[in-house]
Amino acid sequence: MSDDLLRIPFVQFLGIRRGGTPGALRLSFRPEFANHLGQWAAGIGFSLAEAAGGDFLLQRFPQYAGRVLPLLREARVRWRRPASGPELDTVVDTEVGVLEGFEQRLRQRRRATVNLRITVRDGGVAVLEGDFQWHVTMTDNARHEPHER
Repeated sequence: MSDDLLRIPFVQFLGIRRGGTPGALRLSFRPEFANHLGQWAAGIGFSLAEAAGGDFLLQRFPQYAGRVLPLLREARVRWRRPASGPELDTVVDTEVGVLEGFEQRLRQRRRATVNLRITVRDGGVAVLEGDFQWHVTMTDNARHEPHER
């Protein structure tokens, strides 16, 4: 996991900001985020949810920063209603026992998957709900850095 989610170029490009708890992110609407109806484009909401999952893992397991490679393996999302407000935010909900089992498998097998339930909200109302499966692999490197282009 990156030392800081906010340094990831795509996260910076979107303008994602952290909230107060792990996985709680915020994103303000910009005209570039509009779909053909002038509302939030679905892909922007999905990108925010994906970033929330990565942030949650980074904040919940800081001891693994730079020692693992997390990849989103699968996502199932359901749009509940269109989003049209000035800001979206996220909530990540996962049981403590699930997280403990994930960490135990990661330590024992050097790889593990974990499912995170992520909600994107518009003014406190759920607009996207999804199950995001992350696959995390321990690396032998002291730090994992993205490739330079």
